[in-house]
Amino acid sequence: MKLEDKKILKKEKIIFSASTEFGLVGYREASINTICKNAGIAKGTLYLYFEDKKDIYLECLRKCYDSIYTELQNIDINELKQMNIMSALHNYFCYFDLILNRDNLYKRLYLSAFFHFPTELREEVLAITKNVDEFNKICLKTLLLNAKLRETIDVDTVVVLLINHIRLFQKRYQEKISANNREEVLKAFQNDVLNMLDMFLFGIVEHQ
Repeated sequence: MKLEDKKILKKEKIIFSASTEFGLVGYREASINTICKNAGIAKGTLYLYFEDKKDIYLECLRKCYDSIYTELQNIDINELKQMNIMSALHNYFCYFDLILNRDNLYKRLYLSAFFHFPTELREEVLAITKNVDEFNKICLKTLLLNAKLRETIDVDTVVVLLINHIRLFQKRYQEKISANNREEVLKAFQNDVLNMLDMFLFGIVEHQ
């Protein structure tokens, strides 16, 4: 094996070990020693590839969100537009779940970052999650535009209000999540969001 290939393989082992650690215990509790031990390397070797724990975390998160964003491109928005808006939103959530379930490593990392956002890395993390966040907003706006809204309703304002309400739910569930209940908390979070959307949309969608 060529030296360059060995370096690539070793870096991938570090990223896999780090993603596992961050997914299990979160950014703040993650241990460089544990990452090195599980990767089968000395601590000095890790620093040949990464500057510090922050550098490793951001690389792991970047790979996670890049993978999710790539999968999201396969969503058939036109198919969702054939449904009523609540069915479309429900199906969108289900598809997002399918994406996460395809890679348990990334799922744990995503849930850890989503519910335990490392505030000291806010700007860096927001830059990494931007593509997925923007895609979610575009889908929501597209589905709302496809619904028959009241004439006085501005769809951009609705999207902002909905996103803000979803973030409030996110903060509420941050206090409930632990390493052992992440999937259950995600389901409860999604159910609450769908219920909120149902109530919210009742006031803006013109019912037949």
